[in-house]
Amino acid sequence: MAKSNNGKIGPIGTLLVQKYASNFGDAPGAKRSAYGLLGGYASVVVNTILAIVKLVLGLLTGSIGIIADAVHTFSDCLTSAVLIAGAYMSRKPPDEEHPFGHGRAESVATMIIAVLLGVAGVEFGKVGVERLMVPADISASWVVVAVLVLTIIVKEWLSRFARALAVGSGNTSLEADFWHHRSDAISTVLVVIGVVAGNYGWPQVDALAGIGVAIFLIVVAYSVARDAFSPLVGEAPTAAEVREVKELALSVEGVRGVHDVVIHRYGEIRFVSLHVETPDDLPSLSLHTITHEVERRLGACVEGSVCVHPDPVNSSHPHYARVEEVIGGLVEGDEELESFHDLRIVGDDERMYVIVEVKPAAGTTNTAAALKRLTSGVQEVFPAAELVVEVEPLYSY
Repeated sequence: MAKSNNGKIGPIGTLLVQKYASNFGDAPGAKRSAYGLLGGYASVVVNTILAIVKLVLGLLTGSIGIIADAVHTFSDCLTSAVLIAGAYMSRKPPDEEHPFGHGRAESVATMIIAVLLGVAGVEFGKVGVERLMVPADISASWVVVAVLVLTIIVKEWLSRFARALAVGSGNTSLEADFWHHRSDAISTVLVVIGVVAGNYGWPQVDALAGIGVAIFLIVVAYSVARDAFSPLVGEAPTAAEVREVKELALSVEGVRGVHDVVIHRYGEIRFVSLHVETPDDLPSLSLHTITHEVERRLGACVEGSVCVHPDPVNSSHPHYARVEEVIGGLVEGDEELESFHDLRIVGDDERMYVIVEVKPAAGTTNTAAALKRLTSGVQEVFPAAELVVEVEPLYSY
């Protein structure tokens, strides 16, 4: 049975969760999807009603602030509708044209909504400025004011409902919905101030309220576009995601190090690839067993695909410990380098090849110079050594 989130979801919210989002099953992401759909549908229904009420009040009173606020509320409805459509579309199974599924469809649709919100914000801003220069008489009854205050209370409840669902499921889309609802409630407060001021002979305040709501629309449009654009162009994984992958891989016996972690996200589906360092004296079957176990453990936590590449490391080489110490000191003392891994040594004192992969520090502008310093430093200690350096790309961790 669904429970409230520390009481914050309230009795109405608890009833909705129990009725519509309690039997979500055991499939990966099922709870996140169920809570997201519930929050989306609740948002569409409530915001549609509120938008119609505000639009009617705006037309009756001639208040540009109320009309702009109605559009702001309706924008929340549209955004939630897009999220619902995206949630359904992202659940479509992969096909020949989309082998990684349809998880990014939601981001595409959200970008379209963001553009429409931005255009609406600019247009209402223009009207607000015109009204500010040529004020129009605004008069609204206290019944209108009371209805607007009631919409604020409803929107505040909806925002808290979305936040509680987000916390209970980890659905970031619901967290975004929370901010949309909260900004709408704040904008309506501005509108109420403008309407009341108009009743007392200050119509300019209504124009300022309209401009304020227009600014809210533009800010929300930017926020929505930013959140949608990042996964479309390939956003970096979070530090927690990379840490989870490395910790799980290192928990497998025989894995001595993990590097070159790459994570691609396609909605809820992730493709994870990584390299694991293993002893060089293991037979091929043992290497396969180790990599398969890493893939199995990660696969249990990742909804998608995992690919593991073994990197045998000959730490038994007589010079390995000293070479590792020297390279570690050089990397640590160079601001242009962040770390190194996959160290292998081939040969002896007469001819020795040191093969290593390094990761440049964030913002490095001259990697070539840093590698030259690293090579010189190693050869000062090991004159017979030839350093072969591979640079880790920015998208791997």
